Order: sequence, then C-alpha cells, then structure tokens
Amino acid sequence: MDGILHKGDSASAVSEDCNSLELRIDETLHAAYGKAEKAGASQAQTVADHLRTAFSEAYGLKPGPSVAYAHAITAVEGLRGGFCNNLEL
Repeated sequence: MDGILHKGDSASAVSEDCNSLELRIDETLHAAYGKAEKAGASQAQTVADHLRTAFSEAYGLKPGPSVAYAHAITAVEGLRGGFCNNLEL
C-alpha cells in the first residue's frame, strides 16, 4: 500500500505500525525530529516539542504559517546552541 501511495505522489503514507495513514513528511525532517526527540529530555520545551508544534501549525486543520516558522527557527537555534553538538545540519 505504501508503495502505491508513494508512486502516486500521495500526501499520505502508511504509519510505522501499519494501522493507519499519516501525512508523509520529508525523510530528512523525520530523521532530525527523531534525533532531537532523543537528545532533548532535559529542557522544559525541547527541540522535538518545537518541531512537533511547527509541523502541527504548518499541516494542521487550521494552519498557522507564522507560528510554524517561529517554532521551526527556535528548534534550529536549539540544535545549533550546543544542544546537539554532534548533529550536523
């Protein structure tokens, strides 16, 4: 099913647990999100939280592009500010 969705340039993809469909996101964004989520448990609002909010604001039912942009920038600044020194952007 996922192959058919991918070949058809669908915005949807099969979820990792194969129980539902989810919005397809860029693999680079998905990898960065996973690294940020693993690395950021010590801060009040982690980079992963900012990425999650940015994604929700960009692709949610009521998109907020300005809010999405602000959270995406905050996430990148968190990564560059020594939060994940070993992560290459």
